[in-house]
Amino acid sequence: YLLTDIVAKAYQCGNVVHTHCANNSIAFSGINSMAELVKLQRIYYEERAYAFLNKGVKICDPARFECQGEVDIGYDTEVRPNVSLTGPCTIGSNCLFASNIYISSGSHTFLSNKYLPIKAQDRLGTVDKPILIEDDCWLGFGVVIMAGVYIGKGAIIGSNSVVTKDIYPYTINAGVPSKE
Repeated sequence: YLLTDIVAKAYQCGNVVHTHCANNSIAFSGINSMAELVKLQRIYYEERAYAFLNKGVKICDPARFECQGEVDIGYDTEVRPNVSLTGPCTIGSNCLFASNIYISSGSHTFLSNKYLPIKAQDRLGTVDKPILIEDDCWLGFGVVIMAGVYIGKGAIIGSNSVVTKDIYPYTINAGVPSKE
Protein backbone atom coordinates (compact mmCIF):
# COMPACT_ATOMS: atom_id res chain seq x y z
CA TYR A 1 0.00 0.00 0.00
CA LEU A 2 0.99 3.59 -0.57
CA LEU A 3 0.78 6.01 2.33
CA THR A 4 -2.05 7.87 0.63
CA ASP A 5 -4.03 4.60 0.43
CA ILE A 6 -3.55 4.00 4.16
CA VAL A 7 -4.64 7.55 5.03
CA ALA A 8 -7.74 7.21 2.81
CA LYS A 9 -8.65 3.86 4.37
CA ALA A 10 -8.22 5.24 7.91
CA TYR A 11 -10.43 8.22 7.03
CA GLN A 12 -13.10 5.92 5.51
CA CYS A 13 -13.13 3.87 8.73
CA GLY A 14 -13.79 7.02 10.78
CA ASN A 15 -10.29 7.32 12.24
CA VAL A 16 -8.85 10.75 12.90
CA VAL A 17 -5.83 11.42 10.71
CA HIS A 18 -3.25 13.90 12.02
CA THR A 19 -0.40 15.55 10.17
CA HIS A 20 3.18 15.75 11.33
CA CYS A 21 5.87 18.19 10.27
CA ALA A 22 9.07 16.24 9.60
CA ASN A 23 12.32 17.83 10.77
CA ASN A 24 14.53 15.97 8.26
CA SER A 25 14.35 13.88 5.11
CA ILE A 26 14.66 10.58 6.99
CA ALA A 27 11.37 11.20 8.81
CA PHE A 28 9.33 11.18 5.58
CA SER A 29 11.36 8.89 3.34
CA GLY A 30 9.56 5.83 2.13
CA ILE A 31 11.12 2.39 2.17
CA ASN A 32 10.16 0.25 -0.77
CA SER A 33 13.17 -2.04 -1.06
CA MET A 34 15.98 -3.56 0.95
CA ALA A 35 18.40 -1.15 -0.74
CA GLU A 36 16.37 1.84 0.48
CA LEU A 37 16.22 0.38 3.98
CA VAL A 38 20.00 -0.04 4.11
CA LYS A 39 20.53 3.49 2.73
CA LEU A 40 18.31 5.01 5.44
CA GLN A 41 19.97 2.91 8.12
CA ARG A 42 23.38 4.26 7.03
CA ILE A 43 22.03 7.84 7.22
CA TYR A 44 20.72 7.11 10.73
CA TYR A 45 24.12 5.76 11.84
CA GLU A 46 25.93 8.80 10.45
CA GLU A 47 23.52 11.16 12.20
CA ARG A 48 24.26 9.37 15.47
CA ALA A 49 28.00 9.70 14.79
CA TYR A 50 27.71 13.46 14.24
CA ALA A 51 25.60 13.83 17.40
CA PHE A 52 28.45 12.18 19.34
CA LEU A 53 31.01 14.41 17.60
CA ASN A 54 29.02 17.45 18.73
CA LYS A 55 29.23 16.16 22.32
CA GLY A 56 33.04 15.93 22.19
CA VAL A 57 33.43 12.27 21.20
CA LYS A 58 35.94 11.64 18.39
CA ILE A 59 34.27 9.37 15.84
CA CYS A 60 37.17 9.01 13.39
CA ASP A 61 35.06 7.92 10.40
CA PRO A 62 31.31 8.60 10.71
CA ALA A 63 30.66 6.67 7.48
CA ARG A 64 32.00 3.50 9.12
CA PHE A 65 30.30 3.75 12.53
CA GLU A 66 27.24 1.77 13.62
CA CYS A 67 25.24 2.63 16.69
CA GLN A 68 21.75 1.48 17.64
CA GLY A 69 19.71 1.46 20.80
CA GLU A 70 20.48 3.38 23.97
CA VAL A 71 24.19 4.24 23.77
CA ASP A 72 26.02 6.95 25.70
CA ILE A 73 29.69 7.77 25.06
CA GLY A 74 31.67 10.07 27.34
CA TYR A 75 33.66 13.16 26.41
CA ASP A 76 37.02 12.77 24.64
CA THR A 77 36.57 9.08 23.89
CA GLU A 78 38.06 8.13 20.50
CA VAL A 79 36.31 5.59 18.28
CA ARG A 80 38.20 4.29 15.24
CA PRO A 81 36.50 2.98 12.03
CA ASN A 82 34.24 -0.09 11.86
CA VAL A 83 32.98 0.00 15.43
CA SER A 84 29.48 -1.40 16.01
CA LEU A 85 27.60 -0.56 19.22
CA THR A 86 24.22 -1.98 20.24
CA GLY A 87 22.78 -0.68 23.50
CA PRO A 88 21.90 -0.33 26.19
CA CYS A 89 25.56 0.55 26.57
CA THR A 90 27.39 3.24 28.54
CA ILE A 91 30.98 4.14 27.65
CA GLY A 92 32.99 6.47 29.85
CA SER A 93 35.23 9.43 29.01
CA ASN A 94 38.80 9.33 27.68
CA CYS A 95 38.55 5.82 26.27
CA LEU A 96 40.35 4.53 23.16
CA PHE A 97 38.54 2.12 20.84
CA ALA A 98 40.59 0.62 18.00
CA SER A 99 39.00 -0.46 14.70
CA ASN A 100 36.66 -3.41 14.18
CA ILE A 101 35.17 -3.53 17.67
CA TYR A 102 31.77 -5.16 18.24
CA ILE A 103 29.80 -4.39 21.41
CA SER A 104 26.27 -5.75 21.88
CA SER A 105 24.04 -5.84 24.92
CA GLY A 106 21.62 -8.23 23.23
CA SER A 107 21.50 -11.98 23.09
CA HIS A 108 19.06 -13.97 20.99
CA THR A 109 16.39 -16.28 22.32
CA PHE A 110 17.28 -19.11 19.95
CA LEU A 111 17.10 -21.79 22.66
CA SER A 112 13.37 -21.24 23.29
CA ASN A 113 12.41 -23.55 20.41
CA LYS A 114 15.37 -25.10 18.60
CA TYR A 115 13.14 -26.53 15.84
CA LEU A 116 12.00 -23.12 14.58
CA PRO A 117 13.88 -21.84 11.53
CA ILE A 118 16.73 -19.57 12.63
CA LYS A 119 15.17 -16.39 11.21
CA ALA A 120 11.89 -17.14 12.99
CA GLN A 121 13.84 -17.58 16.24
CA ASP A 122 15.56 -14.24 15.63
CA ARG A 123 12.17 -12.51 15.35
CA LEU A 124 11.30 -13.71 18.86
CA GLY A 125 13.52 -10.87 20.06
CA THR A 126 16.55 -10.43 22.21
CA VAL A 127 17.30 -10.33 25.90
CA ASP A 128 19.18 -7.11 26.66
CA LYS A 129 21.80 -6.95 29.40
CA PRO A 130 23.36 -3.47 29.70
CA ILE A 131 27.09 -2.99 29.16
CA LEU A 132 29.14 -0.52 31.21
CA ILE A 133 32.64 0.53 30.18
CA GLU A 134 34.14 2.98 32.65
CA ASP A 135 36.50 5.92 31.97
CA ASP A 136 40.01 5.60 30.53
CA CYS A 137 39.69 2.12 29.00
CA TRP A 138 41.59 0.95 25.92
CA LEU A 139 40.04 -1.69 23.66
CA GLY A 140 42.36 -3.14 21.01
CA PHE A 141 41.63 -4.06 17.39
CA GLY A 142 38.84 -6.58 16.85
CA VAL A 143 37.60 -6.78 20.46
CA VAL A 144 34.14 -8.29 21.05
CA ILE A 145 32.20 -7.33 24.20
CA MET A 146 29.27 -9.58 25.06
CA ALA A 147 26.00 -8.66 26.81
CA GLY A 148 26.00 -7.71 30.48
CA VAL A 149 29.74 -7.08 30.80
CA TYR A 150 31.27 -4.46 33.09
CA ILE A 151 34.75 -3.13 32.25
CA GLY A 152 36.38 -1.23 35.11
CA LYS A 153 38.17 2.10 34.92
CA GLY A 154 41.59 2.04 33.24
CA ALA A 155 41.27 -1.54 31.94
CA ILE A 156 43.07 -2.62 28.76
CA ILE A 157 41.63 -5.31 26.46
CA GLY A 158 44.08 -6.86 23.99
CA SER A 159 43.40 -7.17 20.27
CA ASN A 160 40.98 -9.85 19.06
CA SER A 161 39.79 -10.66 22.58
CA VAL A 162 36.26 -11.81 23.38
CA VAL A 163 35.05 -10.41 26.71
CA THR A 164 32.36 -12.60 28.27
CA LYS A 165 32.83 -11.70 31.95
CA ASP A 166 33.44 -8.56 34.00
CA ILE A 167 36.88 -6.94 33.89
CA TYR A 168 38.40 -5.40 37.02
CA PRO A 169 39.68 -1.80 36.97
CA TYR A 170 43.32 -1.21 35.92
CA THR A 171 43.88 -4.74 34.62
CA ILE A 172 45.17 -6.04 31.28
CA ASN A 173 43.05 -8.77 29.69
CA ALA A 174 43.36 -10.71 26.45
CA GLY A 175 42.31 -13.93 24.79
CA VAL A 176 39.25 -15.92 23.76
CA PRO A 177 37.65 -15.76 26.23
CA SER A 178 39.61 -12.88 27.74
CA LYS A 179 41.60 -13.44 30.92
CA GLU A 180 43.72 -11.23 33.12
